[in-house]
Amino acid sequence: MYVVSNETLMRLCITFFLVMIRVIALGQTDAQKDSIINVMCEFLKRNSEINDSSRIMLTYNTHFYPFLNKFKEQERQEIGTNVYYRFQKNCVEFKELLDMLEPLKNDEIVVVVKPKPKLQKDVCKQFNQQKHLYYLESTGDTVKLEIKN
Repeated sequence: MYVVSNETLMRLCITFFLVMIRVIALGQTDAQKDSIINVMCEFLKRNSEINDSSRIMLTYNTHFYPFLNKFKEQERQEIGTNVYYRFQKNCVEFKELLDMLEPLKNDEIVVVVKPKPKLQKDVCKQFNQQKHLYYLESTGDTVKLEIKN
């Protein structure tokens, strides 16, 4: 039989309580992100009569920035980037607006599906003939490549 003092028991309870609060707070973040994405997507759908760039700006000003301001300043960049990419993935209207506002050029290739493990020779030749490529960094920056020699 173990004997625990009231002080030790109180410390254990407080520690457990703080850990549970942290777990609950972290668990709700993804649900909150998905919730705000759903709200923003519906907002974009309902306001289709507004021009494209204004719709995005209005959506951000009405929903996204107030959501982001609920978090500590040092968390906002990471949460904002995460919501931006999830918004593209989960909201077809937003993705289509982005594609219209920044259309691809003729010589750019975009891989939409994951490549198969074994590449075909004709696909490799086509890829190797490209002179201009780009990719997105996790920060949202676009890196443009020019291939020579």
